Amino acid sequence: MQAAGNIRDAANAAAQVDLNAFHLLFKDISLIQSDRMALKLAEQELSISEFELAVLSSGSIRLKGDARFGGRLNMDINGRIPLAAAGVFSDELTESTGILALAGKVSGDIAEPRIDARIELENIGLAVPGLVQKLHDLNGRIHLTADTLRIDAVSGFLDTGSFRIDGTIDHEKFTPTRVKLAIDAKSLPLEVPDTLTVLLNGDIKITGNERSADARGEIVLLEGVYYKDVKISLLKMATTRQRAVAPATRPVSVPYFDTVNLDIVVGHRQPFMVQNNMAQLEISPDLKIGGSLAHPIVSGRAQVKDGTVTFQKKTFDVKKGVIDFVNPYKTEADIDIESETRIRIWTIKLAIKGTPDNLDLQLSSVPAETDYGRNDRRHLWR
Repeated sequence: MQAAGNIRDAANAAAQVDLNAFHLLFKDISLIQSDRMALKLAEQELSISEFELAVLSSGSIRLKGDARFGGRLNMDINGRIPLAAAGVFSDELTESTGILALAGKVSGDIAEPRIDARIELENIGLAVPGLVQKLHDLNGRIHLTADTLRIDAVSGFLDTGSFRIDGTIDHEKFTPTRVKLAIDAKSLPLEVPDTLTVLLNGDIKITGNERSADARGEIVLLEGVYYKDVKISLLKMATTRQRAVAPATRPVSVPYFDTVNLDIVVGHRQPFMVQNNMAQLEISPDLKIGGSLAHPIVSGRAQVKDGTVTFQKKTFDVKKGVIDFVNPYKTEADIDIESETRIRIWTIKLAIKGTPDNLDLQLSSVPAETDYGRNDRRHLWR
């Protein structure tokens, strides 16, 4: 390494750097390795002779170019990075597969550079935090310029379901100013462990500008099961009727967009199933998701087509049931379910009404229980 000039005026200094057998490691992990790297600074111009870097052992990047302080620049970069190599930095990426192929050029003026970079996604696979399913066979192209990020036919699979994303994001110095995206999903499986599993189709369009965006479209539930058991008994809910206070959660947000408004219709092809310790229900939802991404609000009605409710170890057949979402300020289910069972000479009716955190249970019988003696009433639930 050689350098001459004034340290307080580095732009007018002269320097030459030649590195041979360069190898940078971190905790015995090979980060960057190159046989030779050569850089030269003279008369306010930086020149980089073409060289190749081995990145994380199995990847590679080639770089060359020149730049003049306060003036023009001309840089080229090409590389292929196996995603599996990134597993050394994150446990979530240890099972990642596929390759990121990069080809880019930066030219023009340093103050207003012209960027032309293309990223090819080749058979990417990785785990998705919070989901049981794994993303695999992700392919497509991303094209970055000085004012636009174009997503071109980025498609992949989540287990057996497929999805595709197309669109553009305009930006000003990498701050998004306008977005136009289309997301299409086919038979996409989503599973929340120990809670529910669903299979859905989706067609969502996202548009936005000036820090506000809109997400519109349709989600069709092909099938789904909610199987999380209810820990509090219906009897306790009926006697205490204490309103639960939900824990505070951090609103979902999208960087650079203050508001993402939702207008999504939720339909169904097969009834949504509830199968837990309290109920076995078939529900046909006809819903809409409005509000914003930070505060989504579900409205509409879900019809209980068939099912049973368990109360005091007795099974009640549902005769009528609707779940309405009518609160315009928050997602709140208003439940109205009527069921009945036969016990000896009585037809016992169980009505469940109210919101989930303030349910009201009413029992009645035909003939009325008071028409019979104490001994009969004592054996009613046997």
